[in-house]
Amino acid sequence: MDFLKASAIRIQAAPRARLTWSLGALALVFAIGALVMPLAARPVSRLPAFMLAYGVTMVVLNALLATLFLCKATASGQSRLNILAAAYIFVVLMMMPAIFSFPDAIVGGSIIGNRMSAIYLWIVWHYGFGLAAVWYLTRSDAEHYRAGPILLGTFAVAVAAVVGVTLGAGHLPDIFVDGVAFGSPALKLVPVSLLALGLAGFVLSVQRARTAEDVGLAVGLGATCLDIWLSFYGGPQYSAGWYAAKVFGLTASVAVLAALCLEITTLYLNAARANEVLRRLAERDGLTQLFNRRHFDEQLADQWRLASRTGQAISVIMIDIDWFKSYNDTYGHQVGDLCLRAVGLALVGVSPDRQDFVSRYGGEEFVVLVPAADAAGAAAVAEEIRAAVARLAVPHRSSPKGRVTVSVGAFTMVAEGARPDLIMRRADECLYEAKARGRDQVVSASAIVPPVRPDNHRLAACAA
Repeated sequence: MDFLKASAIRIQAAPRARLTWSLGALALVFAIGALVMPLAARPVSRLPAFMLAYGVTMVVLNALLATLFLCKATASGQSRLNILAAAYIFVVLMMMPAIFSFPDAIVGGSIIGNRMSAIYLWIVWHYGFGLAAVWYLTRSDAEHYRAGPILLGTFAVAVAAVVGVTLGAGHLPDIFVDGVAFGSPALKLVPVSLLALGLAGFVLSVQRARTAEDVGLAVGLGATCLDIWLSFYGGPQYSAGWYAAKVFGLTASVAVLAALCLEITTLYLNAARANEVLRRLAERDGLTQLFNRRHFDEQLADQWRLASRTGQAISVIMIDIDWFKSYNDTYGHQVGDLCLRAVGLALVGVSPDRQDFVSRYGGEEFVVLVPAADAAGAAAVAEEIRAAVARLAVPHRSSPKGRVTVSVGAFTMVAEGARPDLIMRRADECLYEAKARGRDQVVSASAIVPPVRPDNHRLAACAA
């Protein structure tokens, strides 16, 4: 939950950053509006089906937005997002009856109510959405808002509005006075108050511009203001202004949806990066930064399958630091840790092109996987490893050699018909043989495993 909160796209909370994003949103939305306004009153072809297409698109977009905000509220714990989800659900509930009441949108005339019902539903929609947006923008993330009561209230208000506007359509005051929309002084308060509400939401969203969705909401509320302005003052139905208003209405929803998609994409990328970091931590040894035993086991299994298909040999080299317990007792564990790191670096230096196959196996033991190498090649690598550690010349008073040394066991076999645990056992046997011979030694061996009867193998040992 905290990860979801932290992973949201954070636009800097500094006033300068908020001002930059806000001015950008304002310039984009109102520049387009300024281009449209001179042409707003121009008559355009009458397309009643446009309202159906517009309405269905609005229903789908806003239903999707409501679902996304409800999901985000649940996942992130930011319960005030339930308010925003309710706002978009309200738009859906208003938009559907508005389509049915709009003349000729689906059939000749209105299916429910009348032409006036469509206008009043549009007004109620914008009042409801504007009030919900302002409510959301004035609330804190610390406050708790349960989705259930908010959604029930939204449905109740929507049903009451739809019933009142459609069944009581004959009792509603006529919007048009002497052929002019909102011609009376009292009716003029409707567009003025709607525009004021939209501007209030826009200003509040600009002030809170901290996340991508805040900026998207700012652009959306700016587009809503133009939708309101053009709907009331841009010309009659089927004028250029009327069509432009519907486009701005769509823009308001698309802007928020785009912001949410951007935030979801960023959240996904952050999660992918976090998973990659966790994966690397899970496969690395914290002390030496070499790969750990888990990674080695996975690499051995992968290379074993490959060698089984190709018939190639595979080699494992096991390395153990000689007299390491006494080294820790003599110099302390912190110095012992430095010794482990130095030996690990020496192993990587011997096999720089095989770093994926160099691992700390546990304690003072290391292991190197050498794919596609015969016994001679593995023995050569093992000797290079022994010599590289010897060249470090790390002092060790408790060792007969007077310096840190390693014992090395290498084993090579054909993978076909055998199991990978066999090569590990044989390499371990070689390692202990090297210790038995006095340490600072390399012992290598090879085996051929018949594919028919893998339990009858022949081990041919050869001392390095």
